[in-house]
Amino acid sequence: MCNAILAVPIDPHNNDTLIWNHHHSGVFTVNSAYHLANSNLSSPGPSNLATYKRWWTTVWSSNIPPKIKHFVWKAFHHILPSNLNLFHRRSTPSPFCSLCLSHHDSNTHSLLECSRAGKIWKHSSFYQFYLKNKKCDIKEFMLRGFESYDKDQFYSFLGLIWAIWNNRNRAIFNPNHVTDFCVESSVSYYLQEYRDAQNRISISCHTSHHPSPNVQVPDDTYRLSVDAALSQSTNQHGYGAVVTDSKGTVIATLMATSHTALPPIFAEAEALHRALLWCQAVCFPIAVITSDCQTLVHRAVLHHIPRSTNTAAHDLARSALGTDKEIIRNLFSSLP
Repeated sequence: MCNAILAVPIDPHNNDTLIWNHHHSGVFTVNSAYHLANSNLSSPGPSNLATYKRWWTTVWSSNIPPKIKHFVWKAFHHILPSNLNLFHRRSTPSPFCSLCLSHHDSNTHSLLECSRAGKIWKHSSFYQFYLKNKKCDIKEFMLRGFESYDKDQFYSFLGLIWAIWNNRNRAIFNPNHVTDFCVESSVSYYLQEYRDAQNRISISCHTSHHPSPNVQVPDDTYRLSVDAALSQSTNQHGYGAVVTDSKGTVIATLMATSHTALPPIFAEAEALHRALLWCQAVCFPIAVITSDCQTLVHRAVLHHIPRSTNTAAHDLARSALGTDKEIIRNLFSSLP
């Protein structure tokens, strides 16, 4: 073996260099290190790309409040503001759990390992699943729940994890609050209230939205319609966007505002830009983009539609002129 090593030819004119094997350039980058670390977060299990795609499609299309979806995204990526994360950011003096005081307060600890979280799991219908999988990382725990439950149970499962986080925060910031460990029923009631409200909104949107019959949207993809509105008196722009499925059903809407004095064509482009960033952030598979601005369509590969068939996005853009905040409304119904 020694002789074989010594027999390896070496170029005496070049010095040895360190090669980072996880980037095509051979040079270390923070981006490649992040992806390497992220790929090792979960234990072995349903962690292939197909499972991830089905997971995120189900999460983002679920008929649950957006704040729960946002929470799930943070928990999945281990970026909830637990003491351990805050300690690494030098925002808190100790990485230990504020409740049990004996373990580092990672996201997994807060949601699974802490005794307080365990009591809530014990009083839920998911207790047997919890006992079997509580040693998992929270990311793997949620993925296994996704594989184990039907859609309605899975939504309640995510809602319970969200409620555990809220219960933890109340215990930390309001120690005098009376603790109720039986939270599953209140979560179910909250989710049902949200679904009922979304159904009422969906019916209202369906009566006013008339999709163009000439634009075909493939199954399992969505169409994005965008528009901008201008207030001459205030130089304020309103932006509106509507996401619909292949049947023309409204899936989600966005409206936002800006006080920049942009020319109309740039306002239309900004409306498209904001809408695309939003769709990218929530992983909407957009196949078709429509706008009633012919100049914008000619500069980009878009479908032009008449104003009469872009009323939903236009109405949102006009409504945005009266507000200073971004409003997003998710109108997903459960997928088959």
